[in-house]
Amino acid sequence: MNLERTIKRILKEELSEFQEQDDWRKVNISQPSDYLGIGGQFEKNYTPQMSKQSITNQIGNKTTSVKPTSPKELKTNNTKKYIVFVCGTNTTGIPHENQYTAFKEGLGNLTNKSVEYFDYNSNTSSNSKLFKWLNENHTNVDKLILFSASCTLANRLSPKYVPTSSTYCIEPWASDNGKKTWTNISPNNFYVNGVDWRRGKGAVDGIPEANQNKLKSHTTALKEAVKVIFS
Repeated sequence: MNLERTIKRILKEELSEFQEQDDWRKVNISQPSDYLGIGGQFEKNYTPQMSKQSITNQIGNKTTSVKPTSPKELKTNNTKKYIVFVCGTNTTGIPHENQYTAFKEGLGNLTNKSVEYFDYNSNTSSNSKLFKWLNENHTNVDKLILFSASCTLANRLSPKYVPTSSTYCIEPWASDNGKKTWTNISPNNFYVNGVDWRRGKGAVDGIPEANQNKLKSHTTALKEAVKVIFS
């Protein structure tokens, strides 16, 4: 009798435990679910989930949104770097296009940065395209290359817009008493003709011998200097 009662008790406990597990696994598909996940069902390996209502209560029913990036912020985050080339005057027999071509030939494939082109004749005023462009993009300028007459703009452009270490003067016009005119630019950043003062000889003291050419052509000197600067 004791054995029989023991067996019945064990069977009753097992049946009760099975019933509880069966109730736990039931799926109620007749009511809409407030839980984030798969409908209203609890999966076999149950993981506690946070209801949509709970999330709403926590944020106080406030609508959240991502603030759009403003044009100013986009410009600030822009990491594109530029090379700026300002050619000389076109009144001495060398058209601007010929000067641009010489620069491009010297540059070749030595950089993958974008190049902005300006000419001296149109950009001597602080209201010109050159000054306005530099005012907006100066933080993204990698190098400023000034050629011939445009070298007279050096002290106005550097270091205000471009660091002196990133500003280069190639064959500026220089008179016999024109030394010290370019007070902001390092002699190491000058590339001049070593014979003709009209092409930079004596522009400043201390120009390295390696930066002084004996080339006959003004535009060839530009091309060769650009190769050295970007190599």
